[in-house]
Amino acid sequence: MTFESVVPCPRCGLPPGDTPPGVSRMTNEPLPPLWICTDCCADEADTDTYGDPPWPPTEWAHPPLGWT
Repeated sequence: MTFESVVPCPRCGLPPGDTPPGVSRMTNEPLPPLWICTDCCADEADTDTYGDPPWPPTEWAHPPLGWT
């Protein structure tokens, strides 16, 4: 199954490709989970590992509702 028919990743704006999306570490209760592509999940993991600040959803290609 491919996920290309799914909406673009809100973080980078690209189609998610053929791997399942993941939940962003920027997910904040009580808002629903922020689903992002696998590449963006890996990027968030790298920035977290190195102690860099996260890329705020307000600066994403398609900011999720509730964050703008």
